[in-house]
Amino acid sequence: MPGPDMVLTEVRVQELRGKAADGNTLEMDAERQKFSENSLMYQFSLDRVSGHFKHFLELLQNLK
Repeated sequence: MPGPDMVLTEVRVQELRGKAADGNTLEMDAERQKFSENSLMYQFSLDRVSGHFKHFLELLQNLK
């Protein structure tokens, strides 16, 4: 049984099939939306990891 990632990937592949007569399957609006989502998640992850490292360093400095 395929996992959720496989189902999403399969749906994405089906979205890209046969969109234009010239073979161009790129949908700019969908790609911009996915890029924006990825950018926000990346920034959130960086901020969160950075905060964890700052907190960890503070804990280590307080041990001295």
